[in-house]
Amino acid sequence: KAHPEVFNILLQILEDGRIAGYTLFRDLFDQPALIGRVTEQRLLYEQGKAAIIYVIAALFLAGGVFCCVLLVFIRSSILKRLESLGATLKEISTQRDISSRLPVSDECDELTDLAGSINSMLDSLESAETATRESEERYRMLFDRAPDSIIIIGMDGDESGKIVAANQAASGQHGYTVEELCSMTIFDINTAETNKIAGPIFERIASGEWVVAELWHHK
Repeated sequence: KAHPEVFNILLQILEDGRIAGYTLFRDLFDQPALIGRVTEQRLLYEQGKAAIIYVIAALFLAGGVFCCVLLVFIRSSILKRLESLGATLKEISTQRDISSRLPVSDECDELTDLAGSINSMLDSLESAETATRESEERYRMLFDRAPDSIIIIGMDGDESGKIVAANQAASGQHGYTVEELCSMTIFDINTAETNKIAGPIFERIASGEWVVAELWHHK
């Protein structure tokens, strides 16, 4: 008879998905007698692989569901509001109507703060435009009602010498309507003697110098 060396077992993984165990049996004289071999399917290993695959698949599925839910949330709560803000801004830009305001929701988030900041900017622009318009109206009233003849002349490029504005006093003094004066150049109403010195005077004015000169015009 022989007894096995139960504490000296060798294991080998076989190519067909099985596992083999080897142990040495000794005889009564404690001499090696034979080697026993037991093969078994690797069920635990296969079950472990299947479990890992299931876990990974479940994680991918859960991640996909989470991403879909997140995209739906972003689409409904953020992108739509951004589209609304963009459409309103485009309408304001197209119509140049700074009296319009962006809708502000009750939610306390960055988009609400952004809409509020844009509305504040539009408030400032509207106030500045109102102040500028009132200032221009006051200037126009003083310009038109001034008792002295005032003619504004262009200085740059094709506008050089062109009469761009004239008041009623200039119209009465020269005998032309304001519209007629604005269709002419200063050289049209200058006398020949004045036109000879007009070029240097223009250069001095363009350099920022305050020029006082005696000029003659045709009436």
